[in-house]
Formats: sequence, structure tokens, C-alpha cells
Amino acid sequence: MVSTESGNEVEWVSEDTWFFPLSKYKEKLLQFYDENPTWIQPAHRMNEVRNWVQDHLEDLSITRPATRLNWGIKDPEDPNNTIYVWVDALVNYLTTSGFGTKWQVGDKDTGIWPADMHIVGKDIIRFHAIYWPALLMAAGLPLPKQILCHNHWTMSNRKMSKSIGNVVNPFFAVQRWSLDALRYFLMRNGSYKGDMDYANESIAAIYEKDLQANIGNLFNRISRVRNSKWSTIEAVEFAKAGKFENLKDILPTTSPGSDFLSLEKSLQCLPEEIRTNMDNNQVNHALRCIFSLLQDTNRFISETAPWKIVKEKKSDENAQTRLNWVIYRSAEALRIAGIFLQPVMPEKATQLLDGLGVKPERRTVEYARANADLDYGTGPALVSRQPDAFGSMFPPVAGIELPDAEVVAGMEGPKNRLGRVVAALAKEAQKALEAEKTQQVETKEPKTKEAETKEAETKEPETKE
Repeated sequence: MVSTESGNEVEWVSEDTWFFPLSKYKEKLLQFYDENPTWIQPAHRMNEVRNWVQDHLEDLSITRPATRLNWGIKDPEDPNNTIYVWVDALVNYLTTSGFGTKWQVGDKDTGIWPADMHIVGKDIIRFHAIYWPALLMAAGLPLPKQILCHNHWTMSNRKMSKSIGNVVNPFFAVQRWSLDALRYFLMRNGSYKGDMDYANESIAAIYEKDLQANIGNLFNRISRVRNSKWSTIEAVEFAKAGKFENLKDILPTTSPGSDFLSLEKSLQCLPEEIRTNMDNNQVNHALRCIFSLLQDTNRFISETAPWKIVKEKKSDENAQTRLNWVIYRSAEALRIAGIFLQPVMPEKATQLLDGLGVKPERRTVEYARANADLDYGTGPALVSRQPDAFGSMFPPVAGIELPDAEVVAGMEGPKNRLGRVVAALAKEAQKALEAEKTQQVETKEPKTKEAETKEAETKEPETKE
């Protein structure tokens, strides 16, 4: 017989242990789940937990013999036994939040407990949603307010494992694309519905599609242009002076005037969309809303063509107002997006807001709505020049197009740059995986009995006497 989790052979043992009467709390747990149907998110995890309590709940072994596990906390009433590591770990939530310490000022004070939310992986949901609430009920303490259960990132659709050797090297991605870009990729592509597969070529695609071509391109178009024909500070000053109040009266009749107003709905709706998604723990949806606004803004600039409006200023006295309107609304989209992106991309969001001239005290959520800040902006470029791509917010990634013949061969099919980058990285990742497998065959040694025993002691027992 082998373990379904580790694949190791199961060894049947018999030893003395103390049990927590978990089965005694079956009805209390089920009642709590029924009264708090959204306590575990997403909903299908609540169903899994409830079904397990209903059909499989047994008393829980909470000690291990000190002769086998001597590095844990000793049972205060039985020195021959050590407290099971998961009981010890769960109680850390209480001690860290101040319960039983100087933070506690009275018998009814539990520090900052209960937690607003536990964020846990699907492999430890049983400990947090069954064992932990039962222990708290036994102690007469309040339960955490909510549990958010996430899935796993996989490699080649297999669970990452040190023993298998398919663990991601995050330093490679950080060095190539930056920490903020990696964080954005993980938050954007994360899902509660199923496991997500990690691949460097996917990060490359997101880096070019979302970060370079979307937010980076938009910032360069309005704030780091290769001319001195407009500035965000002048555009914001026009808004502050109320010079856009009669905008509809000065829109051109020869082209669709609606182009100049096409961004308004997206700007007005974004804050509520962000709030709704964040309240529902849908960070990935919130990020997609932000970048949908940025896509709309890039389209808005292409449709209104401020570089053409500049040429109309000599013959049309209202052209300057229309030009500043385009720059102002585009800057507003970037400013609002920058504020909302701070938790996910703190360094890049700061760089963006600095580049727009947004004051540090005006980067909070109350300013993340259209027209909420009329005191920011930067002046026009002093000289006409091409922007420096490698000095931009999301510079080209050096070292992607390798001279390696195999990598170049893998790039022959795609015609556009993004396709070539993805193909190159896919080939690069494949070669790295093959090299890693070869190294494992050459160097892997069988795990010692001592190592297997120590690993087993830190996990929930796979068998029971």
C-alpha cells in the first residue's frame, strides 16, 4: 500500500496518543456552516468541507511520542508526548494576534483576533475549516470571519514538488521581468476554479501584451512623447479652470464627436467594478477591469489622434481645448489605474504616479475616481527626442532572442515580435527542463529512512491505528 499524496509505502505502526474529541463537534460544525454559507470561499470548497464533516469526521490524534518527535512542544500533562505540529501551528494565529499577551487588556479582549480572513491553499483547507474551528469552539473563542481557499500553481500540469524537482525558480523570472511583473502575472492569472499552470513564456506574453503594449505604451504616449506639443499639467489646469464645461459645443463635425467622449463610461464605472471584485476576493477580475480601461484609453488616443489636433491649432481656436481634453482624460485613466495597482505592483505604480506628478498624499482610494484630483501633471518635454526604450517603465527584456541555433529555429514560424518571444521562451524552457531531468538522473540519491521519517512527522498521519 502506498500513500496517495507522496507515493511512499505506508508503514503500519501502533503507538500511544492523545485524541481531541473532534466527532463531538460534528453537529456544531454543520450548524455553523449552515448559518454561515459564505464562510468558506469559493462555494465549492464549502461543499467539500461540509461533506467531509458529514461523512468522515473522526477524533483527531493531537500528540506524537516524544521518542519519535522530540523537537516540538511537550504535552504539559504528559512529558512522554509532543503536541502534534498542526495544533501547535494553528494556535500561533492566536498568539501572533495578541491573545494572551500584553496586547490583551481584559478577560474578553483577544487582541486583534478574530482574523478577518484566513487565506489558505486547498491542501490545508481541512486543518483550517474543520480542526481549527472545532478547537476554537472547545476553547470558547470566536472563529475567523472568513476562509479563502486558493488552488495551486503547477508546472507542466503537475503539482510542484521538491522530490520531483519541478519547482519554479522565481529568481529567474524576477531578474528577467522584475518582481512587480511576476507579481502581476500571478495575481492576474490566479483562479479559484482550478489549478493554474506556470510557464515563463506565459509571463513573457503578459509582459508584452499588458505591461509594455498597454500601460507602458499609454504612459509614453501622453507623458514621455518625442515632442513638446502638450503636457499633462496644462491639461489638468484646463480641467481645474472649468474649460471643458462646453466641450460638446466645440467637437468637430467632420469626424464622429463621440470619439472624444468614448472613455467616459469606463472611467466612471471602474471604481465600483474594483470595489465589487475586491469585496468578492476576485483580484484577477479587478486587474482585468483596470487593464480593460487602459486598453480603452489607448484606443481613445488612436481615435482622437492628438498629434493631428496639434496641427489644427493655427486654424481652429478650439483645437487646444480638444487637445487638452484628450490628454487630461488619458492622464486620468493612468492616474486611477496607478492608484489601484499599488497593492499589486508597488514599484511600477509608484513610478507611474511619480511620472504623472501625483502627490504622495493623493494616492489613496478616495482619489481613485475621475476628477478627484485637479493638482497633478508634468510639463512638456524640453527637447524633441525619441524615447529611450530601455529607460522606460517596462523596458525590452534583454537576452530573449538568444543566438542559440535551436532557439532561433523555434522562432521561424511566428511573424510578429510577441509570437517570436513566446516561441523562444518556450524552447528555452523546454531545454532547461530537459537539462534538469538529465541532472536529476545523474545526481539523485535515494532518500534515507531518517529523512522519510522526519518528513512524515510534519504531516498529518496517513494511517491510523
